[in-house]
Amino acid sequence: MSVPTKPRKLVQLAPLGFDRVVDGTPVTSSALLFQFPVEILSHIVESLSFSDLAVLAQVDNDCRQLARSIQFVHTVFDFRRPSTCEFVEALEKEIAEGPVSPVYRRHRRIACCIRRIKLYAHPHVVQGLPVDSWVSRVASLCAEAFPNLYSIEWQTPNPQPMAHHELLVKLQASTAKHVKFDAVWEPLPILPLTTTITQVENTIPWNLETLDIMYSVLSEMTGGSSTVYDLFNPPTLAQRCKITHLDLRGCDGTIYEWFEGLGTFERLRSLRVNVNPASDAAAAIRFLENNTHLIALDVGRVGASLRNTLLPLLRSDFKDLVALRLVWDSDEHEPPAGSLEMIAGIEKLERLWISGPGRLLGQGYGYRTDAGFSVDHSLVLQSLLPFVRLRLRTLIFTGDTYTVPGPHHPLLAPQAPHSYYDMKRLPHGVAVEDYLTPEECKRACGSLTCFDFEESRREWRKLEVVAWERWHHARMREHAKAYFGGLERLEMAHVGMRPVHRDELLDSFVENGGFGCEKHGENQRDEDGVFVEEFWDKIVSSV
Repeated sequence: MSVPTKPRKLVQLAPLGFDRVVDGTPVTSSALLFQFPVEILSHIVESLSFSDLAVLAQVDNDCRQLARSIQFVHTVFDFRRPSTCEFVEALEKEIAEGPVSPVYRRHRRIACCIRRIKLYAHPHVVQGLPVDSWVSRVASLCAEAFPNLYSIEWQTPNPQPMAHHELLVKLQASTAKHVKFDAVWEPLPILPLTTTITQVENTIPWNLETLDIMYSVLSEMTGGSSTVYDLFNPPTLAQRCKITHLDLRGCDGTIYEWFEGLGTFERLRSLRVNVNPASDAAAAIRFLENNTHLIALDVGRVGASLRNTLLPLLRSDFKDLVALRLVWDSDEHEPPAGSLEMIAGIEKLERLWISGPGRLLGQGYGYRTDAGFSVDHSLVLQSLLPFVRLRLRTLIFTGDTYTVPGPHHPLLAPQAPHSYYDMKRLPHGVAVEDYLTPEECKRACGSLTCFDFEESRREWRKLEVVAWERWHHARMREHAKAYFGGLERLEMAHVGMRPVHRDELLDSFVENGGFGCEKHGENQRDEDGVFVEEFWDKIVSSV
């Protein structure tokens, strides 16, 4: 089970044109906004603040609906709040009144404005009804009331309500193209389910493009005579769906055996999986053997047993693979040279991300500095050169750590790799002043003559950290420069939590006072993995 530290956007949401939220009713407003073409009107309103939108909604009916198209584009159904139930009832009333109602014509519908919904289904009683009853009503709204619905994020501490065949068929009948199931466990009592389970014939073609399962949802769902397996079964999912991206990193190994039985997902282009424990490796490999047409692949927890079967498979059968990310397991202290050579032999590989076994955050992008693996960049370059000299465009290392050369006091022990980012100690023979500006050197001299010893020590330590960051960045730039020299098409290298671009390599030294710091500041290490996460998502989307 994984609990993300930072919510990840399921899809990028485009603005909705005003003509799609008015139900065909002509615009009668005299407001100047409606003199702009409808193609850019939503982009203008999108830049307004919440208070401005509230004022706009008071002008007239057309302006109210225009404001709603932004206010309700992202709607949260959180059943911990009583107002959510009132909102559900209001949406149901819109359906009941229908288009002939004068109220409908005067006020138009909120439901047309809803594009993305996020539902928190906590297992407790809400206004006298079990929460799964309210969940079922929201699912009915998805199928019947939201003509512009684009994505659904289903979050619950109890995955069982998602098991109902009827509920999932309602989601299938919606216009949503992106669905995310995220079960975040909480120590709350699980009440008996009351939703009636019915057998529904699956004849509806599903427009689904992205399925994101963040928890062992499938293995936990046992909702009576019908489960999620009955809905996601051949040919419903594998043949009818338009899934191009599949994220299974939060699921246990049983899901691979199940997906293996679905055969080939012909439209699937991007896959993210975790293989843990190692006993799941065989089922995961068989699943991958059915989908060798992937363009982007992200595999977590790559231990020795999986590596020995996965890498030969990727090299021999994945002829279209462009982007590959591998997270090494904790039993690996450095990337083996043989594995690097096997990776380099993948025919069309252009984007490579190798992550160490550090303590991962979120879905595995961020990493902690108290763990990782040592990287010998000269060995990596030597392994890659014979194969990818003309192809590799992006090379990313995360969780990589280093030793500090030279003798040190044994109590400090900065040569231990796992303390590299914590200790921030310069190597023997490198003076702090070598990496400080003249103004900072004056501060350093002042701190040494300060009568307040504790204050003097704190100020000196701050300057030591500044100097270490600059020294570390210069060191990582040298590694990046070696990669750029050997890999002719390489555009970006991410080493030591530092992204280095080829076109910035020559500029930044002069522009930042000769210290090799990046344009956006001297301490730009990607400590939480936000940069590399967003960068990789863009890569996967582009390929």
